[in-house]
Amino acid sequence: MTSESVLDIFKEITRIPRESGKEGPITAYLCKWAEDHSFDYKKDEIGNVLIIKPAAPGKEKVPTIVLQAHQDMVCEKNEGFSFDFAKEPIPYEIED
Repeated sequence: MTSESVLDIFKEITRIPRESGKEGPITAYLCKWAEDHSFDYKKDEIGNVLIIKPAAPGKEKVPTIVLQAHQDMVCEKNEGFSFDFAKEPIPYEIED
């Protein structure tokens, strides 16, 4: 996976509404992403998702790395700024 492909995934995620308490679309995205990449995953009754990526060949005995993140987003905007977190993608800038 290249840094460009990681940024592509990030860009996809910015388009998914995920306000706290309304994480259904991002949960579905994560499960589909895992399926599309043939990774095992588990989803519990409240929507937590665990994606399991197996070790690369020859790396099976290397210590496991666990990455954790929130699916939801606190939706807060500055006064006078018009933005619908339930419908609009998050604007972003990537600088070199």
